[in-house]
Amino acid sequence: MVLFGEAKMHCSMRRVLLCIFYILFQLIQQTTSFWGVSHMLVAQVAKNTLSQATLNCAVQTLQTDYYPNYSEFITAALWSDHIKASKPPFGLGFNGGTRAYDEWHFIDFPFSTSEAYSCETVKEENIVWALKRLITDAGRKELTSKGPVVISYGVALRMAIHYLGDIHQPLHCISHCDSYSKKGDYGGNKFYVDNGNYSSNVHNLHAFWDSGAGQFDNVEDGLTEEEQVLKVPPIARRIMEEFPKEQLKVDFKIDSNIGDSDTFNQWAKESFNIAKNVAYDPTLKRTGKCGKHSTCATIPDSYRENAQNIIRKRIALGGYRLAAYIEHYFPPSTLNCGSDRHGGISIGIFILMLIITFLVGSVFGFFVLNKLCPGKGNAAGIFSYQSQVDNNEFEFTQMGGNNGNV
Repeated sequence: MVLFGEAKMHCSMRRVLLCIFYILFQLIQQTTSFWGVSHMLVAQVAKNTLSQATLNCAVQTLQTDYYPNYSEFITAALWSDHIKASKPPFGLGFNGGTRAYDEWHFIDFPFSTSEAYSCETVKEENIVWALKRLITDAGRKELTSKGPVVISYGVALRMAIHYLGDIHQPLHCISHCDSYSKKGDYGGNKFYVDNGNYSSNVHNLHAFWDSGAGQFDNVEDGLTEEEQVLKVPPIARRIMEEFPKEQLKVDFKIDSNIGDSDTFNQWAKESFNIAKNVAYDPTLKRTGKCGKHSTCATIPDSYRENAQNIIRKRIALGGYRLAAYIEHYFPPSTLNCGSDRHGGISIGIFILMLIITFLVGSVFGFFVLNKLCPGKGNAAGIFSYQSQVDNNEFEFTQMGGNNGNV
């Protein structure tokens, strides 16, 4: 029999271990979080574009769901990358843990400049597949079955805010097949580059584009996420001034086709074409060595400058489209915001009723237990029970009074 005192000690030790694990996990997350600035910029552009009612409702929804550290509209953009590093207990009981969602960040359309090399790199579960399922109840239920998190409205918003950034990053929509990577280079992850005097965290073409091609290094490197958040709004404003929504609408569809079934695939194809025609520029030759890699390409200044300009434009376009996506698929009427002007009072009453029900139930339960199992020498004793696995009976251990076990 496990006594209450022993159970309490085990419980306390478990809490201590969980707290230590949580602190270490948060530290690991902070040290492995790269390229968050570009995602936050997309979110900031969307935030500046959304109607106030829709924005307020989205924030309210984020704040009533998972991960309080990522419950503001801007920081919510980082959640989908952070959970990829999550270990049990968060992903306990699922083969892939939160890595189950990895393939939802990209779609690898195959690209080859030679008939000698061809590869099939598009997976069934991909970013287009995920974006289509985030917008329906049936789709969210299907996504929930794939991993350890219930895809509620709050989680769906976090994923959408992040994925709209990913789908506008060209290297998230391609896989290059050539003599170096016959089965594909995973969006440039196996295309190694020498980043020169820019961020030392960039070792391949994918990371080069993820990082903003060096233009956000002063914000990305050496600052905490809290400090980065403060730097994002003025950068986003400058990007919006450089690429106003009305100007981009001349060449791109932003909200006019948001409800079409093929829209997300069209966005991905846009990124694929940029990657094919610009990112894998034939002048980008892998003829040198860098670090442990024997085949590296040095980034020319002209290539970097062009990439930086394209990235700012894609951030603006991604932000405008994210706003359109949320306005269309997650308006206040869908998220059930504002349907009750006295919602706060209703919630308060609901909580009060729960407390009253608990108290009444507890008193009634204690009364029944005392009738069934009267205490010896302590009629007012309080009881706890412990399930006996062997015979499915309950053993009651008296707590309180001089005759109780502790």
